[in-house]
Amino acid sequence: MRQVHEVVRLSRSVGGVPKGTSGTIMMTMPDETSCCLVEFPDPEGKEIILVSIREDDLEKAEFLPTPEDLRLWSKGWEIKND
Repeated sequence: MRQVHEVVRLSRSVGGVPKGTSGTIMMTMPDETSCCLVEFPDPEGKEIILVSIREDDLEKAEFLPTPEDLRLWSKGWEIKND
């Protein structure tokens, strides 16, 4: 069973989202459908689409932070050069 906030990749095109697209599981539905609600950002990271996808159509993906992620995260860090 998949976990909330797990980063996944589509193993086939689903709901207009191309195969190979990475997203984040936002909710799991532990019923007979074994579906997950997955959040996918657009290529520019501006719009987000939520798609209900069967677990069979998902595979584990590695999370690779974007330069924008790193820039935002670094704002909260106090970096000291000793």
